[in-house]
Amino acid sequence: MKRVNPSIEMGVLPMIDGGESFAKTIINIKGGELIYKKVRGPVGKKNSQSF
Repeated sequence: MKRVNPSIEMGVLPMIDGGESFAKTIINIKGGELIYKKVRGPVGKKNSQSF
């Protein structure tokens, strides 16, 4: 692309599909922190996963 138009700016951006690594990818991009908490579902039932 630079050969066609040297003024074009390009960069690398990680692509994610919303799978298991979604949160970790966003955290890495933004410099955030993953915090684990025990949670309940919308009707108060305990969730088997912790986030």
